[in-house]
Amino acid sequence: MYEDTSTGARRSIGWLTTHVAHPQNDATAHGLDTHYLSKDGKWQADAQLIRSDVDDVTGQGAFVDISYTPRRGRKHSLAFDYFDDEVDINDFGFFRRNDVKGGQYKYERTDSDIAGLQQRKTNLRIVEEYNRDGQRIRSGIFTNQKRIFDSNNSIFYKLNYFPWRWEDRNSNGNGDYRVEDRWQTGAFIETDGSTPLSLVIGAVYTGEHIDGRTMGYSIRTAWRPNDRFSVIVDLGYEDKKGWVLYESRQEFGAYDAEFWRPEIEMNFFLSASQQFRITAQWAGIKANERERLSVPIGDGSLQTVNLAAGATDRDFAISRVTFQARYRWELAPLSDLFIVYTRGSDVDSMPNKDFGELLSDAWTDALIDIFVIKLRYRLGG
Repeated sequence: MYEDTSTGARRSIGWLTTHVAHPQNDATAHGLDTHYLSKDGKWQADAQLIRSDVDDVTGQGAFVDISYTPRRGRKHSLAFDYFDDEVDINDFGFFRRNDVKGGQYKYERTDSDIAGLQQRKTNLRIVEEYNRDGQRIRSGIFTNQKRIFDSNNSIFYKLNYFPWRWEDRNSNGNGDYRVEDRWQTGAFIETDGSTPLSLVIGAVYTGEHIDGRTMGYSIRTAWRPNDRFSVIVDLGYEDKKGWVLYESRQEFGAYDAEFWRPEIEMNFFLSASQQFRITAQWAGIKANERERLSVPIGDGSLQTVNLAAGATDRDFAISRVTFQARYRWELAPLSDLFIVYTRGSDVDSMPNKDFGELLSDAWTDALIDIFVIKLRYRLGG
């Protein structure tokens, strides 16, 4: 990397290469990046050129991010991306997707001079992306605001609009289908997190890909009576109508479903060097197929498929439990004793059972049930 700050501004250029060798194939990725920060800090720009070579298939891409902060509490950002359909850096990194070109604009505003409020944060973001065929694959107008009151309580609300677009990935190469325009809105209330008992509660409405919607509710409470003990409980629930899932070839299913996602975490510090921790999670889903859909020849909106005589609904249920109890004793720096019990499950689909039975079966029919003692000791001074 080369960097110059002699004028008060910051200019730099760097090169990064990764190479992953595997008996099946080799993957190499190159990145040439540049950065600029103006002397007064108002302008900032970052750009990168990417080239990948995975199993003798090469791809290219680039992105540019530019931000302008005219004064404190105001910020404008522009981002432009281009990646061809062969670029791939996932062997030693993360890539949301290739075959995309587009941009986004973001405006961030922070106000701290409002009576009764510590701060008000407002965000606006506009996104537009296309694939190589000129199909709009991602588009939206996203707005949200967070108000932090003098009491340290806060409220967050959002309103998002998704124009119609094409879905070109869900069918695994068996056609593209059109997703109609949708809305999303939600609100969350959070109490002061520095108090012994705090609470976050929220609800979100999201339109589904076809005629349907998802209502999501969540509640999170944290109890910290002192600096040695804490309990955090999360509970999430979703009611889905018209949840679209890929099945096979050009076929999809639309489901009405319920999700339950409770989670609990407890931490107890017996001393500065000893900790006892318990975590438990459960994911329960029951889904009933309400109609069968298909991508039409030549692409288009998903169409209803008439079921053949004798065809059965593809209802399903998922029930997965993860539980862990862990004791850790730090004997010395880089020297620890761990005693860990782990239990986990993934039971067979049983859509006719209620959620209570699914949870009970997930706990009793363990797929993983192990007890581990680990001692790590650092030798030498």
